[in-house]
Amino acid sequence: MQKFFIGTLILVVALIAVGLLFSMDTQRSQTNTASSTEETQAENGSNDHTDTVFGPVEGWQGFVNQSLTQDWAVTIKLPSVVQTSNPQDGIYSFKYVGPESEPQTEITDGFLITLSAQTNTSVSEYLQNNDASTGTETITFNGNDAVRYQMNSALGNSVTHTVFILDDDSTVIDIAEAYYGERSGQYEIAGELMLSTLLFSPDNTSLSDTSDLIQVDVPSNDDTVSSPVTVSGQARGQWFFEATAPVNITNWDGLIIGEGFIEAEGDWMTTDFVPFSGEITYTQEPDSYSATGTVIFMRANPSGLPENDAAVEVTVQLEDNSN
Repeated sequence: MQKFFIGTLILVVALIAVGLLFSMDTQRSQTNTASSTEETQAENGSNDHTDTVFGPVEGWQGFVNQSLTQDWAVTIKLPSVVQTSNPQDGIYSFKYVGPESEPQTEITDGFLITLSAQTNTSVSEYLQNNDASTGTETITFNGNDAVRYQMNSALGNSVTHTVFILDDDSTVIDIAEAYYGERSGQYEIAGELMLSTLLFSPDNTSLSDTSDLIQVDVPSNDDTVSSPVTVSGQARGQWFFEATAPVNITNWDGLIIGEGFIEAEGDWMTTDFVPFSGEITYTQEPDSYSATGTVIFMRANPSGLPENDAAVEVTVQLEDNSN
């Protein structure tokens, strides 16, 4: 009986030991799997921080057809947290300051992408003037033959330059990208997505003839209209911002008596014509001297720069709705 008891005790102890070893192996396996998953997410830039901060490209804002040079405009989609600046003609900067960046200092967490244009030059001349004629590689960037090289910033971070020439063969574009902090790899993914939406188009803001930008079908000149006024037509994507553009209605004396907007019926992030429609409500002054009024279609201009303003006017006869 004593031998049986001792044998049973040894068996129980052995089973407990095996169980403990199995549990430790399982925990180790789960830990290794979690670590591997975190490493994979870090490599792919997919974590809660990146997804929460930048969101899907479909929800990004449109920075549409902003004047870059006298002949060229630029369009790009940006996350709402990205700051935009235009320090001087021909230069735009797109900056994100991350939560770990030191206050009142240069960026130490985040990114800075600078887009600059130089006219009347070639890629080779531009590279030579910027001491970058060696250590370059040839790539294709958004369908353009480009040259890429790297330099160091004042903080010691690597700055990647992508240089190419536009269709006029005399305007060189330089895109400089710098990413900072422990999340620099994830920020770079967001930056590359931003740049994948980058478009350049002839800058039509200086055209006095707006027919190449917007074509109004309804109303026609001298139509009699009543409130609300139905409007429709087509306009190039650079006429809109966030798919809309303002419309005013004035009376014979130029007083604004109605305000509204048109809305693009389709993808407005394009340089092609996009159909639009809208309804504008107005209130005619009692016993107005004249029924003549004007429907004014204005180009959306989030930059506020006067050189980006454009408008087309349609003269109409306003029915009195003051009663």
